[in-house]
Amino acid sequence: MLKRILSAAFALCAVALAFPAAAQNLTIPSTGNLYLGCGTATGTSNASTLANKCGTITTESATTAAGATFTETITNTVVAASDICMASVTTSGTGTPAVTKVTPAASSLVVIVQNIHASAAFNATLLISFVCFKA
Repeated sequence: MLKRILSAAFALCAVALAFPAAAQNLTIPSTGNLYLGCGTATGTSNASTLANKCGTITTESATTAAGATFTETITNTVVAASDICMASVTTSGTGTPAVTKVTPAASSLVVIVQNIHASAAFNATLLISFVCFKA
């Protein structure tokens, strides 16, 4: 348990050192929560625009067969090709979405979500959350 706590503390210190608060909207209030100045956007036709280092995209209603993929391209002027980006996905519909690839590029981010359910298709919007760090 102590090892996990120390690991998390070191990771938080590394993030705080790599991202000056004035440059990246980084705040760590007394609660210990980390805020990066995230935003939200709504996607249409597999594309969205959000100029934040982190955020949540609500896609259009997606119907994606079992085993097939859905690709969301996020136009994002603060992302560079060398950034380290991570994403997660949730849905209130059927199917089982899983992020299979996150590709940062100059001013954009491409997130590929695969439906890993054996038989059920997606039939609702996806919520794709992402965060990008400078390498």
